[in-house]
Amino acid sequence: MKIELWGERDAVCVAPEGDIDRSTVSAVDGQLQRLREAGGRNLVLDLRQVAFMDSSGLQLILQWTEYADEQGFAFAVIQGPPPVARVFELCGVGDRVRLRAA
Repeated sequence: MKIELWGERDAVCVAPEGDIDRSTVSAVDGQLQRLREAGGRNLVLDLRQVAFMDSSGLQLILQWTEYADEQGFAFAVIQGPPPVARVFELCGVGDRVRLRAA
């Protein structure tokens, strides 16, 4: 899995490419943790280059959403392609995540 980082004004974006599943979710989590520990206050997870995401990816997103709310920083998700977006629909959690259009 490849993970790119880029800045967007006051936000730092984590943009994984490929699949977010049980075998790769820790890499995404680790990158988000490093950015937060470095003082990141506006984190964005960009799913546009993600081809597949399973429940472990969704769980990661929900955990980061809750953590951001508890700790007082911003965490948002840029919607991915239809197969990835469908995971949010099937699990009925779209209203619990701050989804941004590309």
